[in-house]
Amino acid sequence: MAEHGKDITKLQEKVSSLTNERDKQLDRLQKSSKDVDDLNEQIKQLQSDNKKANEEWQNKLATQTKNFKIETALREADEEEFETLVEVMSAKVKEDRPVSSREALRRLWGK
Repeated sequence: MAEHGKDITKLQEKVSSLTNERDKQLDRLQKSSKDVDDLNEQIKQLQSDNKKANEEWQNKLATQTKNFKIETALREADEEEFETLVEVMSAKVKEDRPVSSREALRRLWGK
């Protein structure tokens, strides 16, 4: 009978050990599931950030290309007119107020 009690005690310990191991595995699975959700959220955020950055760079590139074409055309047209236009644009920035197209043309042509 004492031997039977020892066997039952060993089985109870084994069941307890297996139950604890199962609980630990469940906890790990729940944490990893949460981690996966967090990672998916981070991926979505990074994709959104990359898309915004790409759009900003595309806009900057388009603006730079447009400005380069304008500068090239003005240089080819007349260097003096180009310098005057640069002065007008500088004045616009310094004045910290909008300059109308009409006013800019008046300054450009000296009228």
